[in-house]
Amino acid sequence: VIHGANMNATSNWAAPPFTRQKTGLMQHLRGQGYRVFAVSFADKHDDNFVWVNQIHNAIARIRQITGAQSVDTVAHSKGGFALRMYTSNIMGPGMQQPYQKHVRKAIFVGTPHRGLDYTFRNSVVHWALLPAGNDPVKYAPVAWDKTLLLGVWKNTQEESFMGPYFKGQSQMVARWDKEYAIKPTNPDWYTTYNGGQGLVSHSPGIDAVIQSSGDIVGQLKQSPVEANIQVALLAGQRANMEGLLNESSGPSDGIVFVKSASAAQDLTAGGARLLDSKVLDLHHLGLVAEPEALAWIDAQLSR
Repeated sequence: VIHGANMNATSNWAAPPFTRQKTGLMQHLRGQGYRVFAVSFADKHDDNFVWVNQIHNAIARIRQITGAQSVDTVAHSKGGFALRMYTSNIMGPGMQQPYQKHVRKAIFVGTPHRGLDYTFRNSVVHWALLPAGNDPVKYAPVAWDKTLLLGVWKNTQEESFMGPYFKGQSQMVARWDKEYAIKPTNPDWYTTYNGGQGLVSHSPGIDAVIQSSGDIVGQLKQSPVEANIQVALLAGQRANMEGLLNESSGPSDGIVFVKSASAAQDLTAGGARLLDSKVLDLHHLGLVAEPEALAWIDAQLSR
């Protein structure tokens, strides 16, 4: 199992936050007799190419321990994005090790296959993220590289998508404004999305972030999953995570649009078998904690 951004193996799979559940998928699968191995990444927002290498190394180690020829993978959110890159052979600079055909099933949960623009379209969230502090919930990138805070202009590039700490998040960015309109009630809504100087901020714009990160979402649209892998997709359509700003511009799980998490045609264009594509009435974190989601994942693994 492969966790998402701002999480680790324990919080994502064994003690999920923002839900009423006390246990998660890890305990559920162990109870069904599965051997469960969880990857935990050192940096919660790191470059997805680094995560791809770590996924590759983890699979090699699991095969060594178990003697299994191949493994089944379950990945959530950003972890799913990295798994998608791995199973679609998206290679980065200096990477020479392609996919080794040791994944039997790839189950994607709340994964932004066609990217997301959450921070750019919901610019009001910047007032919760800035100024940056030690709160782990607030550890997330902003779109603004300059911000008017308490009457003083601050350089916030380091905290932004263009800064050094959030390359993995930048790689998942894609435009959705032609699909879902941006609410003009957001502060500096136009310049945040398209770039430029606003009343309280300056933003390089979403296109600059996409270009600087190599347009990975665009590459994935043209790079299906390897044909011998069986894939399954789970999306959520209830945007009701308590204490967080939920995505409400279109049907979403509070973070990822349903259409992004359900883009099965991109994965299967090369011949990969689609086991199932399901939309549940759950939010982004409920997809790895609530009983109906766990049962669905179990069903895909047991096929």
